[in-house]
Amino acid sequence: MLSKTHRLKKKEIENVFKKGRTYRGNFLILKIKKNSLPLSRWSFIVPLPAPRTIVKRNKLKRQLRENFRKKLKIIKSGFDGIILSLPVALKKKYWEVDKEIDKLLHLANLYKG
Repeated sequence: MLSKTHRLKKKEIENVFKKGRTYRGNFLILKIKKNSLPLSRWSFIVPLPAPRTIVKRNKLKRQLRENFRKKLKIIKSGFDGIILSLPVALKKKYWEVDKEIDKLLHLANLYKG
């Protein structure tokens, strides 16, 4: 779980959607926008395709949060970001999600160093 300081609030999420830059992967979409804070804040959105997939949806959200929690030390600060998953992401394994996030972060040039 990400700490509260690393999470976006609803108004901030809307702002990132309106003014942020988009990077698209195979089954994840990254939207980022610069902020004036000394840290990066993130939000994870997984659509609700069908009532029977609630467990899978929550599992994917936990995987995304945990993946980012581990990467926070190597991600540049000063960004607000949203990871939006497409419905096909519910069928992906943890390592596939990790690889896709790495690809998007490299595209957006968000890694330190």
